[in-house]
Amino acid sequence: MKKVLFLLLIVSLVSCSKDKSDSVQGDWTLVETLYGTGGGFNQQQFSPGTGVTVRFGSGGNLSITGGNAYSFLREFDKYEILGADRLRLYQSSGNAAGFIGYRFEGGLTLSVETARCGMFEKFVRP
Repeated sequence: MKKVLFLLLIVSLVSCSKDKSDSVQGDWTLVETLYGTGGGFNQQQFSPGTGVTVRFGSGGNLSITGGNAYSFLREFDKYEILGADRLRLYQSSGNAAGFIGYRFEGGLTLSVETARCGMFEKFVRP
């Protein structure tokens, strides 16, 4: 019984210390944007560490720092995870809200699709 408890303790310590690669929470650096319409897309790439850094913090706090690159996230300061592939972004003042999709493919890809165009942003961990 003591061995089983010891093994459970070791497993729980290891799992708590691992970086959760399938979680939006934490810091992310913008490395690529892709936007446009069905007629074509524009792409812009950034070297890691030179672009925008986004922090999906605990308690739903969202902050953006650094870089001169535009990110559609700049107008929001809060987030809520709605499911395995969808986030709700909003301002704590209640003035704006939006929904985005997300997926993990060599980083974090966020997508916004509007009636006029599509926009994708790819982030990596710093």
